Amino acid sequence: MGKAKKKNSLHQFRDIPVYIATNIYLAYLSTFYLLFFHDLYFDITKTRAFCFIYGTIGFIGLIFIAYILRLCMSDSLSEERDTEYLFFLDPKRMTRSPFFWAAIYLLANFISFLGAKDKTAAWTGEQGRRLGLMMILVFVIMFFAVGYKAHVSVVIYIVLTVVSCIMFYIGIVQHFGTDFGGWRKDIVDNQKTIFMSTIGNMNTFGGYICIFLSISVAILIFANNPILKCFSGIGLFAAAFTVMTSKSDNVYIGTCAAFIILFYLAVHYKKIVEWAAALLVLASGFFAMSIFNEVKKGSKGHLNGIAEIIGNKKIMGIFFFAALIIFAALMYVRVKKNPVYEKFQSKKLMLIVTAAGFVGMIIVLIIGFNSGHEYFTFNDRWGEFRGFIWDRTVKSYNKGNIWNKFFGFGNESVRDVVSKWYLEDMRTIPKKIYDSSHNVILQQLLTTGIVGVAAYVGFVVSSIVYMIKNAAENPAVMACIAGGTAYFAQAMVNPEQPIITPIFYVLLALGIGVARDKKADKIYHKATSKKR
Repeated sequence: MGKAKKKNSLHQFRDIPVYIATNIYLAYLSTFYLLFFHDLYFDITKTRAFCFIYGTIGFIGLIFIAYILRLCMSDSLSEERDTEYLFFLDPKRMTRSPFFWAAIYLLANFISFLGAKDKTAAWTGEQGRRLGLMMILVFVIMFFAVGYKAHVSVVIYIVLTVVSCIMFYIGIVQHFGTDFGGWRKDIVDNQKTIFMSTIGNMNTFGGYICIFLSISVAILIFANNPILKCFSGIGLFAAAFTVMTSKSDNVYIGTCAAFIILFYLAVHYKKIVEWAAALLVLASGFFAMSIFNEVKKGSKGHLNGIAEIIGNKKIMGIFFFAALIIFAALMYVRVKKNPVYEKFQSKKLMLIVTAAGFVGMIIVLIIGFNSGHEYFTFNDRWGEFRGFIWDRTVKSYNKGNIWNKFFGFGNESVRDVVSKWYLEDMRTIPKKIYDSSHNVILQQLLTTGIVGVAAYVGFVVSSIVYMIKNAAENPAVMACIAGGTAYFAQAMVNPEQPIITPIFYVLLALGIGVARDKKADKIYHKATSKKR
């Protein structure tokens, strides 16, 4: 009995260095990485790329020392536990492992690099958004280091919320016409409103908002800690209030995707009231901004698409009161302890909602195509010329040889490849030279080929699936699921770049690391129980 207690104490102590290293890294990413400027917006892509790379290299050094210390404190039980824990070495489970797909993804990028004409550019990514092989290598090493074992302190989310609120404040001030800190003074007039907060352009800012918003929704739903719930409510409202300022539809795509997946998880874990509460806070933020924007006459530049709806206080008022009624009705049923409340949250509800959503989507598509609305008319001008670059990306891919079909043209090669065949088109139609396909799948297809696409999708899907299967209501894992889903959804219309893309990889690694840590604890305690 005494030996068992001693081993349990050793088991708990040996992981502390790993936890400390991981949380130092997360603190760095939640503060310095999100706020640091070098030459304001003019070199923000390069600045954030190296900010992430250097920070991650420092973390890798720390985590290496932490694992050495952990190894020195190993015992027979922990070794037994770790053998079972390294499930990605089991051939029977290998193709379901995120670690397997991460390795394949790195290999696909390396092979693509070998076939690139300009290997320096393919390594650094300097011809695109700095996501060359060097960055992919850093992503994958970080993924293994964080994904093996992780624990997140409550303080990290609180700090992230405070920093995000500062970022949102800057974006809101800029939206209402104040040049915060004179950051935009040297930008040409027709591009001043494009650059937002400490993030970069409005698309990237919108991407960050939907990631943080989704994380906050997950924590509000699944956290039991009252302090976390309070901060998540504040963070969610602040993010919702700021959404319209980004003037970019990618934020709505990401937010919608996260709310959908969290709805299914909330129903599964009988937390539909918490989900409805999050929806109400979201609606409150939207409604408040629609009123504030009208009173203060915020920037109308680039205010189009879904942002026009979010800016309509009548529509947002209806949305707010509808969310309030839904929340009140569900809360009433739960408070009354009506048995219907538990029965209501079932697979049947999921099937009904899925079927209704599918039918609704078909109806919207039919009406949309018949109406001839610009959202349903795919041409070069669709989505502010996303239709153009998507079309030229596919055509450029089709012009490649067999090697290019399988392994692409090389990392961050969009500018060179598309310019080779469609330079004049870029100059005359969108009147700009693209260095990104503005769609993560098409970007992977052109740069790393069909092998790269398969590896990337396998990596993302296996990561999300693993987290869902092993979440066990853990708010940190749920937050990573929501944030990762939001990023991936918005990346269908937004370019990858070293500002929010690294956050995506960290979220996947962190969610898996936390889930694996909890799973390892169960295995360990099961092993110690048998020994007793």
